[in-house]
Amino acid sequence: MLFALLLGLATFSLAARFLDGETASLSLSMLWAGTSILLVAITPRVDVTLALYLLLAHYALLIALLDSERQAHFYLAAVLLGFAVGIKYHALAYALALAPLIAWIVRSKSKTLKGSLQPLTLFALLLAAGAAPWLIKNWLLLKAPLYPFFSETLLEPWLASLHGTSKVPASISPEVFAALAQARFQFNLVDLFTAPGRLTVEQEGRYYHMNFLFLLLPLCLLYLRNRTVSWLTVPAITYLLVILVPFPLTNLRYLIPALAPLTIVTAYVVIQLSRRLLSKGAARFLVISLAVLALYPSARAMHLWLRKSKVLGHSAGVTSEREYLDTGYSYYSRLTQAVNQRVPPDGKVLLLFEARGYYFERAVIQDNMLTNWALLAPQAIGSEDCLSSAPITHVLVSDLAISYYVRRGLDPHVLGSDLFPVFAADCLAPFYQGRGFRILELRSEREAQAAPSQAQG
Repeated sequence: MLFALLLGLATFSLAARFLDGETASLSLSMLWAGTSILLVAITPRVDVTLALYLLLAHYALLIALLDSERQAHFYLAAVLLGFAVGIKYHALAYALALAPLIAWIVRSKSKTLKGSLQPLTLFALLLAAGAAPWLIKNWLLLKAPLYPFFSETLLEPWLASLHGTSKVPASISPEVFAALAQARFQFNLVDLFTAPGRLTVEQEGRYYHMNFLFLLLPLCLLYLRNRTVSWLTVPAITYLLVILVPFPLTNLRYLIPALAPLTIVTAYVVIQLSRRLLSKGAARFLVISLAVLALYPSARAMHLWLRKSKVLGHSAGVTSEREYLDTGYSYYSRLTQAVNQRVPPDGKVLLLFEARGYYFERAVIQDNMLTNWALLAPQAIGSEDCLSSAPITHVLVSDLAISYYVRRGLDPHVLGSDLFPVFAADCLAPFYQGRGFRILELRSEREAQAAPSQAQG
């Protein structure tokens, strides 16, 4: 949440510095109208953190362009972009979108090609230096600085030990790694403004709301002569095109970096139009009214979120972690409680179709990409020792998650869920049945061999 507050502060500061106070105030109000920022900020996801670093880099470039005495900010932007790359690779798309602004700054300071090469080279080196810790880490651990891009997909160590290689077997369909994309709807503006929850698979997606004032964004064409407006609009729109055109089945979270600059531009359009068309008093009333109306969906989402959960009490230390989970995430609370109370302390649980791994007091293997079973199945089906060499003692299957993803259009054959009963009958023993999930225990090799004969008898 801290990074969301800092993002708001940076948005206000940029608008106040290069535009005016009214635009800054309305921008700050409008930023919170997009509920995705607030809802993502309270989760472990890094999209809001990424948006903050990218806006700061964008801000630094605008300072370098518009303030001749602050040229060092040009190189500060490079370092910030490097840090952003370390946070999430979407920063590379935003850096590409900023390329025209970077080139414009360099060209405006140097009239020759040779004179332009030096600052551009230094900019690239500083960007690489900022990203270096993360890129080196990836190279050392995964042999690919930009993993999983420009490299083979690698199996996690526990799977690699079973397959005897870290490479994905040729028998595994590439569709397995695109499973989550199948559960998303193709991006479109109608859903974006009327049903944004359709465009994302996360639980909080049903609370998402896109600021309706963005419908005024095309009117920014009237104000592109303002350099601040133009250099906020062009990179943000370019970033959206880079993300959405090649990947229409994207996640709404990936659009967050463009929200802050476009919010400033939209606020400026509203302020300028109200000044031009209305009296001073009427313009002020309209702006305040729009700000309040824009905030209503966020206020409603926060009210519903706070009312159904004891998050405030938990934050203040008044209510326990378990009470917070029981009221805000009842299904996940039951799931974690079953594991923590029933699985032995030395047990290790393989999660199938459940990506969340927090609040467990037992060692778990998360299913971040819904690929655990699909990658395990070739070794599991027909296994003579029932995977006794695998570093797991129990398997948790989220049946509720399977039905949710299938309802959203995911082919169950891609998940491999239709093959799981075969393995379960041979190698797993019922351990606990919950509402929407089940825990099974891995049989020993002797028990597995006895199971078929018992079934025949």
